[in-house]
Amino acid sequence: MPRLSRTPLLLLLALLLAGVITLLLWTSHRPPAITRLLPEADGIVYANLKPLRLATHFDRSAPPRSPEFQSFVDATGIVPERDLDEAAFALERRSNPDGPNGPVAFSEIFAGRFDRPRLEHYLAGLARSEEHYAGHTIYALPSGEPASPEPRLLRITMLRAGLIAASNTPTAEGVHAMIDHARAGLFASTAPSLLTDRFRDVPTLAGAWAIGRVGLPFAEANHIALFGLELPLAADQPMVASLRYLGVLRLRVEILTPTPEAAMQQTGALTGLLGLVRSLTAGAAAASPPEMKAALSSVSITQTGSRTLVTADLPTSLIRSLLGGGGAETTR
Repeated sequence: MPRLSRTPLLLLLALLLAGVITLLLWTSHRPPAITRLLPEADGIVYANLKPLRLATHFDRSAPPRSPEFQSFVDATGIVPERDLDEAAFALERRSNPDGPNGPVAFSEIFAGRFDRPRLEHYLAGLARSEEHYAGHTIYALPSGEPASPEPRLLRITMLRAGLIAASNTPTAEGVHAMIDHARAGLFASTAPSLLTDRFRDVPTLAGAWAIGRVGLPFAEANHIALFGLELPLAADQPMVASLRYLGVLRLRVEILTPTPEAAMQQTGALTGLLGLVRSLTAGAAAASPPEMKAALSSVSITQTGSRTLVTADLPTSLIRSLLGGGGAETTR
């Protein structure tokens, strides 16, 4: 081919490559599409399970299931470890934590591969009632304590093929909002204000992240508690947490405080707690898995301005064990 005739082709290829790179950079700094469909919230949690599945192969093992959950799998054919690709949760703090809806209400969107007729048949058999809204059937399932005078309802609908919305807010407002956002389309719908305010703080290419007051579901006496251990963090503490796969899973948590002085106090409290946990783990070395000890030794706590930054490297073997990776192989 003559040299002159190759020049336009090379120029076209360069322009296409530049366009692809620009598109990738643009999309990497935008919230995932399903999170834009969520209603307004105090906290938002998102997970892309595809890279985690690739890294840990958790879909190849079957974790223990309750009889109720196994009946769901049998009836719908949905195996979450295999069929669920993305999940997004909106957390809404309730004004009365002792009420029938508890301290936090959840609105959720799940993306993956679902047999719609089987799922809808299963939901119709359990639903206390059905509502038809904007061309969608919403199934209201009883949730929580059945003897409660005001039982909590979980409302579920199919937004479209491969996309499920659910909400246990006291009214149907949460699921209605997700239907409206899906009908408006990605670019016409209004994203939750929390995404607009905080998503820029999420590291690029994070496979899982959480923003806002995401400690609310773990609150005990207005403080966050994990595995029975009370953390020096208020339940409504704003934070930005993320997981990225970098050979190991890099956990990064930014705790947002109003002043540098508050961040210094927060950093000191967390550093003291970390030292205590490390000493307890060292004293029970025989009972501590090596992956857990490796994760603890990698924890770093630093302060930058009015933010406390906590980082840790989580071995994929640890995540695999937490996800039930030692179970039997699933039938595909």
